[in-house]
Amino acid sequence: MILVCIEHFLSAEGRHYFPRWLQHVAKILRKQPGFQGIRRLKEVQGGEECIWLLEFSDLTQLECWLNSEAYAEAISLLESYTLKPPNFSRYYFEHLTV
Repeated sequence: MILVCIEHFLSAEGRHYFPRWLQHVAKILRKQPGFQGIRRLKEVQGGEECIWLLEFSDLTQLECWLNSEAYAEAISLLESYTLKPPNFSRYYFEHLTV
């Protein structure tokens, strides 16, 4: 499994819009091959970060999503709120035996 942690740097108005935007993206992703899950991450201390975790079955399926028209349209909805480009970190998910 591939995990992608994405942090958006948004204006105050964009931070207010972010939860609604993320719900919109989740609805689109349900139909995407290889999609495994989506989660919003929040600071324990209650910060205003706009961070989400995206889960895909493999790198090929993730890249299909990132190159799709649906992804481009979803990201375009945040453009007017974006202060600087988002940070993307990709990880392979590995189960450990304990």
